[in-house]
Amino acid sequence: MQPVTSGTSNERIARTLIPLLLANGFAAAFLWDGHVGYARQNAEKLIASLGLDPDAVPTFSKELTASDAKELAESIQRSSPLSAVTDRLGTPSLEHGDDVYFLGPAGHLVVRRAANRVESAQWLDAPKNEFDLALQRWIGYILAPIGLVLILQLVRVLTARTVLDDAGLTLPGRPPIPLDEMTQLTREDDKSDVLVMTHTPQGSQSSVNLDPYQIKHLDAIVDTICEQKSWPNPLSP
Repeated sequence: MQPVTSGTSNERIARTLIPLLLANGFAAAFLWDGHVGYARQNAEKLIASLGLDPDAVPTFSKELTASDAKELAESIQRSSPLSAVTDRLGTPSLEHGDDVYFLGPAGHLVVRRAANRVESAQWLDAPKNEFDLALQRWIGYILAPIGLVLILQLVRVLTARTVLDDAGLTLPGRPPIPLDEMTQLTREDDKSDVLVMTHTPQGSQSSVNLDPYQIKHLDAIVDTICEQKSWPNPLSP
C-alpha cells in the first residue's frame, strides 16, 4: 500500500492563527503603551503645552514616581540649592525659563528656581497617570501568556499528521488502527463531511471521527482505505 500522509486543513490553520495574532498583537501594544508609549505621549504633550519644538521630546526617568516626587517636593525647603534636587534625581529632563522639569513616565516634577535656588517644587500628573500606565501593563501581562498558549497550539496544529500505511491509520495522539480492525466507515449524517470509523481494538467496538477540518487530505485517505477494504466510498456522490 502506498502510504498517505496528511497535515491539517488550511481553514484550521487560519482559525488558529487569527486569535494568535490578535492576542499577541494586543499584548505587545498594551505592554508598549504601559512601559514606553504613554510616557512618550505625556512628554510630547508637555512639550506642546510649553510651545517648544515638538521634535525635541525630552527623556524621562522610569524610576521617578508620583509618591517619590511628592515626598521630595515636600521635603525641599525654599531657597535650597538646586543641587538638593539634582543630587537625588540627576540631570533635569528639560529647562524652560525659570522652571526645571524632571519627567517620570506618568507626570513631572517642576521646580521653579531663582539664582539657582529652589523657589517651589510641585509634582503634576500627566494626562496618562500611573493608574493608566499600570492598567496597560497588566492587560498586556494577562494577554501575553494567552498568546503563548496560542503559539503552542499553532505549533501543535502545524505539526499534526494523519498517516495511513501498512501499520494502519494513525491519528494525532492515538495508536494506529490496523486495517483488519476497521469494520465500517460511514458519514456522521447526510449533510456532514465528517466520517465515523468503527473499529474493534482488542475485540471491543469503538469509533473515531475523521473530520476534513482536521485532516486536509481525508479524501485520499478514505479512497485508499475503501480500496484496501473493498468498501463503497462514503464520500462519493
